[in-house]
Amino acid sequence: MAARVMMSAGEDSRALLADPPAKEVAGPVCAAEGGRAEQPVTTNATHAGLCLGDSPGIYTSVLVAAFGGVSVELSKGSKQVHPIFMLLLCLPLFVVQVSTILILRSGIDIDKSVYEAGDGHTAALLTLKLALVAVVYLTNFKPFIYFAERLVFVSNPITWAEVKHYDVKQSAFLYRLPSQVGLATIIPCAFCSIFMYFVVSYLVCIDSVSIIFSADSAQDSIFNSLAIGFVLDLAESWWAFVQHNFHLNRIDEFEFELQPRKGTWTDGGELILGPETMWSSGYHWLVRATTWRTLRMRSSFLRVGFGVRRLQTILSLLLLCVIYTRQLLVVMYAIRTNILPAARDMCEELVLSKGTSVPSKMWDIFQSHMMVSMDVELNYTLSTTKLKEKCLQGDDYQRMELHHMQKVLHDDWFKILVCLMLMLFVIVLPSAAIAVQGLLEPDD
Repeated sequence: MAARVMMSAGEDSRALLADPPAKEVAGPVCAAEGGRAEQPVTTNATHAGLCLGDSPGIYTSVLVAAFGGVSVELSKGSKQVHPIFMLLLCLPLFVVQVSTILILRSGIDIDKSVYEAGDGHTAALLTLKLALVAVVYLTNFKPFIYFAERLVFVSNPITWAEVKHYDVKQSAFLYRLPSQVGLATIIPCAFCSIFMYFVVSYLVCIDSVSIIFSADSAQDSIFNSLAIGFVLDLAESWWAFVQHNFHLNRIDEFEFELQPRKGTWTDGGELILGPETMWSSGYHWLVRATTWRTLRMRSSFLRVGFGVRRLQTILSLLLLCVIYTRQLLVVMYAIRTNILPAARDMCEELVLSKGTSVPSKMWDIFQSHMMVSMDVELNYTLSTTKLKEKCLQGDDYQRMELHHMQKVLHDDWFKILVCLMLMLFVIVLPSAAIAVQGLLEPDD
């Protein structure tokens, strides 16, 4: 018995000495159980590091199902649920959310301007409205950062090789397919759910700006800024309904687990793939290309424990900054032109509804699946406002494009620079400082 224990300890120590993982300290932050203080995820041999956050919704369940975390309780035991089933359950909610947002958009007074020039009261009210817009952006931080983190996580090809995912062999319909062919039915579901959640979050954020700017008083601005937020909360309510009625397991404590290391990676840092594995040559090339031996890397930096968490954190924050920069330019452009963003969006809908291009056809297909006819709502808005004439007047009512952004950057460069620096100090630098500390801190 003692000999076996010594042999096992010797094998473990040799494995660690042969390919020790790099130290990881910068990663997502998960909420601990029981309301305790949150702790950063540390590198270990079992968990991939992505956190779901509190109160996951139906869109999150698709991602969890893709990694084998959603199961249904049957008389003979639990059975994993394929993510396409969860994606189908997302579609009704997505239609309801987008339809609600677009209908609310049609109810905005499009003819209103952002502010009245020369009016001191309006200038003070505009300052309050800008503060409320900042609050709206803050309340949308969670869906935006979840989108960025999850998109970066699933976009890493190594994730699908080293993290446990849905087992196709458990499916009653797909069990005859090779594992990698079945994987091709899983990955698109994960991406679709992530982008569906982002579309809803982005529409809520951008339409909230128009709702706030169109308010006549401070009280209306405050109440209207909170009114549309309920649309995002529907994802959690719908998941609670689905989880209870379909007897699905809870996912709020789900953790993304790694495959056993000995069957996934060699001691030399190479990925172990069978000859029947699809894209095996691409995987091997990617591992070699991301293993920089000149920097004494023992394996790919896209692998958990060798820098991928730190890389995912940086990429997620950069993507988040891109989203907020876009939102900032939308607000600045609305103030510069004194036109509500919703008016510009409805002009774009008018162009798409009358066009014959590929985007116009895609818009026709999209709006045909909404709860109400968007053409009817658009025609009603056009008949009760002067929007149609304004859409044809000039460039200001067209969709904000690159040359519009350049004009805003040229005219209001100082204000935008201050906002970007504030964004940098608040969003990027705290995580960057932790990452640098982890690099410089000596190993124990």
